[in-house]
Amino acid sequence: MTLSLRHRALTAGATAVALALMSASGAVAADDPGSDVVSIIESASPALSAATAASIDVDGDAAAQGDFGGMEVSIPTDPVDQISLQTSDGAALSIGLPFADEAAHAVVEDDGVVSYDNGNGSITVPVIIDDGSLAVHTIIESADSPTRYEYPLDLMAGDTAALDPNGAIVILSADGDFQFAIGAPWARDANGANVPTRYELTGNVLTQIVDLTEAFVFPVVADPTIGGYYMASYSWNTALDRITITPTFAGGTFPSGVVATYGWIELINKTSRVNRTTYNQQFNCHAGFNTLLWAAGQTWDLEGWRVPSGPWGAISNPCNW
Repeated sequence: MTLSLRHRALTAGATAVALALMSASGAVAADDPGSDVVSIIESASPALSAATAASIDVDGDAAAQGDFGGMEVSIPTDPVDQISLQTSDGAALSIGLPFADEAAHAVVEDDGVVSYDNGNGSITVPVIIDDGSLAVHTIIESADSPTRYEYPLDLMAGDTAALDPNGAIVILSADGDFQFAIGAPWARDANGANVPTRYELTGNVLTQIVDLTEAFVFPVVADPTIGGYYMASYSWNTALDRITITPTFAGGTFPSGVVATYGWIELINKTSRVNRTTYNQQFNCHAGFNTLLWAAGQTWDLEGWRVPSGPWGAISNPCNW
């Protein structure tokens, strides 16, 4: 069974071609924002629940850009140009788009949501999250669509990208400091069934491979998500000896081992007061369980008065013991 995107894709492509004739670089707003592309992403991914009202520039080189949670994000109008991210700490990453040479110019589907019709039965749909995380979705129309989606990574000098055992990609500086991570790949069909998918990393080219068969209900949505921060904010309640953490979209959805390692380092660098065993155990517990249950607005509470424990608390008692 296929839910057709053809009308939407042809409309987006025709609009972009017409725009290219009128202006060499301008993006356009979709005639019916929130229709097929947005609704398909919304049904498959939690990203839209945290999406931002991104600054839209439809006349220049950027289709969506702005500073979100300390992350400068720019989504290009021309797919040949790369998505760029830069943290307030100076880490920078540029990401090329699949089939950029053949894809149509950007269509602004909604605030912070941009699509590129690849002209081959797939549509690339970056979504900017208000904490600076970036979800780059692919809508795959049928079993005849491509199964390999390449994302060239342009790293800063000295940075290296490696495939983590948890399935994520971790980018570190020459000194071993965390720069960015790309969450473990996922893909789902129109009924919510998981579609087998994996990453290959060859040099600095990340490829998401999606194993398509006619058994799945199309469209399929696949996604790598990029994040430079794990913690959006935190606050201390001295009376309760409690720190309340709001994870970013990346911090709430990336593999638990990656969050437990690099998210914890980020947190103690922000507030060294939290660097105690009981806080660390509770943090690891939330990273292990809450990443399976992420929802917009989720917070993690860590209390200093809890006695260090093992094994960690279970889901039934929200990581308390």
